[in-house]
Amino acid sequence: MKHKRLLVFFTYGVSLKTWKDAGTLERDIALYKKLQEKGIDTTFVTYGRTYDIDIAREVCVDVFCNSFYLPRFLYFLCLPFLLYIKRIKFDIIKSHQFIGVLPAVVTKWLSKKKYYARGGYVPTYFFKAERYRSLKYFLRYIMTLCDELLIARYADKICVPSAEEKRYLCKRHPRIQSSTFILQPNWVDTDTFAPNLNVKKRNRSIIFVGRYEAQKNPLLFLESLRGIPDIEATMIGSGSLYADMVSFAQNNNLNVNIYKDRIENRKLSQILCEHQVYVLTTSFEGGSPKTLLEAMSCGLSVISSDTFGTREVFADGKQGLICDLTADAFKKAITFLLDNGEFRKTYGLQARRHIESYYSLDTVFINEYSLINELLSI
Repeated sequence: MKHKRLLVFFTYGVSLKTWKDAGTLERDIALYKKLQEKGIDTTFVTYGRTYDIDIAREVCVDVFCNSFYLPRFLYFLCLPFLLYIKRIKFDIIKSHQFIGVLPAVVTKWLSKKKYYARGGYVPTYFFKAERYRSLKYFLRYIMTLCDELLIARYADKICVPSAEEKRYLCKRHPRIQSSTFILQPNWVDTDTFAPNLNVKKRNRSIIFVGRYEAQKNPLLFLESLRGIPDIEATMIGSGSLYADMVSFAQNNNLNVNIYKDRIENRKLSQILCEHQVYVLTTSFEGGSPKTLLEAMSCGLSVISSDTFGTREVFADGKQGLICDLTADAFKKAITFLLDNGEFRKTYGLQARRHIESYYSLDTVFINEYSLINELLSI
């Protein structure tokens, strides 16, 4: 069977080096490795320079990068024409996120090939929810709005992580047919993030993983721990609220270990497995929260706020608990799970099964492979 070629446009400014430095390179190319096994080869269009070529050789993928050493924005504008000049062959086009999609759209115009846009989250909702009021915020919002309009007008299929994002986009762009949307959730590496029976659980242990910023409400998490006896808490992340968190924990005599930086995935998986309960105190999310999926994949019982981007990930009272975004509500939920081992065990087992069924690489691969074949047959 003749192989088909998928052309994947990276998010504006992102390169293979970006993925490698973040420790996600192997994870992020895993889907495309599986597609290759089924006869669909991939060329990544990135914003890296010649170092991306070296990285591509290391992991055995094809890359088209800024080997011309053009200024980034000029490269962004010229990309479709550079691909044409270099005679890059492809059968279908994909943009990896909803940011910086203009080159993908122009390439669709020039080539008459099918194009699908994948969004791990919806940037316009994300930026509006952050409520920043600055020129930088305004310009970022305008840019993402332009991307969204291009996708709504020209994408043959639009992949969103949940029905909630679909409803949001349908309301903003009523001319988009419902059949244009494909529900394609963010996925988790269920081999790396898996229950480990060789790791001993810490007694009455709670873990928070996320950015130390207002959106994630790390101080609310700490406040919810006050008055709960004999707890051992861990917080993993980085951000501008770190000093405030350390001060709050010290002033309230909380037994909490606050990491200052993020850690690599395999170490994170082990630390998750050492804990009994995972807590997410976010105000909103863009797409399915990766850390929530990873905790569920490790078999932890989870507690999450009832907000955009989280409420569809799991069922309240089945794989975990969903509660209002208040310290009292979280304190009540945490206390309940710490005091009821059978519920923790049941929720954890159900959480793992839920991730394997709906958020694993195999599930996402089946959806992606079917979508590509559908578009190629039109």
